[in-house]
Amino acid sequence: RDFVLVLQNRNGHLIGFTWGKPHEGELAGELSKIYLRCEYHGLGLGRRMIAETARRFLDRGIDSFILFAELTNPTLGFYDHMGGERLVDDRGQFNGAYAWRDLRKLIGDEAPTAAASARTRAL
Repeated sequence: RDFVLVLQNRNGHLIGFTWGKPHEGELAGELSKIYLRCEYHGLGLGRRMIAETARRFLDRGIDSFILFAELTNPTLGFYDHMGGERLVDDRGQFNGAYAWRDLRKLIGDEAPTAAASARTRAL
């Protein structure tokens, strides 16, 4: 079942959201959309949004998710920093797909590190 997480500022204005849904394939969930207004970048809100999205997936019995990003997206480094595994196609090309295979790591005390972002796996 799909869900949307909405983040508002103190005045009730939308500053970010995520949209999660089930996914057919090896990874059971898909983080279909994630958005945070640029003036709120660097405050830890993106990390908190990912963690809450992971919690909501886990509440639904989904323990992994995939995210498809545009290669021109300036936030690819954020996904790397959050421990996303870059998936590659059969030619070894990265096309913007990231995997998180154990969502418990996103909500626990285990913080993803940049070193963890170097992982790559074929689709």
